[in-house]
Amino acid sequence: MSNIRAKLLRIVEELSDEEYENLKFFLEDEDKKIKIPRGILKDISKPNLVNTLINYYTSQGATKVLEKVLSKVPRNDLLPIKIGPLTRKISQDRPTKLQENQSARKQKIDSTPKFPGSRITTLRELKELELNDMSYQKDLTVRGKILEKVNHNYINNQAKKMKVFHATIADENDTIQVKVYNREHGEFRKGANIQITNFKYSNGVINVTRNSQINKLASKVIKTTKEVPVLSLREIKQKPEGTFVNGCFEITTFSQPIKGKDKSPLRITITDGSDQINVIIFKPPKILSCEIGKYLKMLGIKVNVYKKEIQLRHQCDSYVKVQ
Repeated sequence: MSNIRAKLLRIVEELSDEEYENLKFFLEDEDKKIKIPRGILKDISKPNLVNTLINYYTSQGATKVLEKVLSKVPRNDLLPIKIGPLTRKISQDRPTKLQENQSARKQKIDSTPKFPGSRITTLRELKELELNDMSYQKDLTVRGKILEKVNHNYINNQAKKMKVFHATIADENDTIQVKVYNREHGEFRKGANIQITNFKYSNGVINVTRNSQINKLASKVIKTTKEVPVLSLREIKQKPEGTFVNGCFEITTFSQPIKGKDKSPLRITITDGSDQINVIIFKPPKILSCEIGKYLKMLGIKVNVYKKEIQLRHQCDSYVKVQ
């Protein structure tokens, strides 16, 4: 790997400043399923660009991508990129230091993604990819520390009993919401460092199912951000429709559902002192007892627009509690 990295760096350093800017421009337009976000490429240094290409496309894929964009710059004199084999003498009797370290790590924890070709991405990079479908992301792996976890049982739209954990995980630069469906408590404990592969990602939420892989990581693997962002109601109103949000806000008014009318919701108005918004809950939980002045804690509530009014709408798997 270091041989390939060094070779690619030597090639990129052959480019003038103008050629390097052209290279980044063509990288933005690469016809790839996974694209490097424009924000990452903007002011990236040449060594970091090489690292990013390898992280996103693997060493072999990075070489092919670089060859393609170099032909557009154009710097055909640098093509083709020839990577010589990396040779090393290995004693038959004694394992190398690398082999010893790998063996020790594997005994402690197996953090290798089950899905070949998947790459580790930061939470911020995941958000910038703007994925918004419910297909499994087999090519991506995320890591984070579980900051918050709430257990919640609910009945889905098919009248089937389901179990979900609402959680927040954090890495060094960002946090993200996670919904974990029908998994065991021991797989997802508050305070644990984890790695998730083969997940779904939509509307700002990572969805983990029985088909996803969760690996526990050593305690020092992940350095988490010191600040966990708390959205104000004004910021929530600026989120795109369909975004899932969390929060805890004061109840100012509420109106109970009309008896005998199944389509009549519980409407709760909440405030954070600077703004207010209505929370709409159809078929509210029987244990939910509203009281003015108390606080409504919400996890997995969806931003909704109804008759030009921005609302928060409860989903069947949302968690709400008055406290």
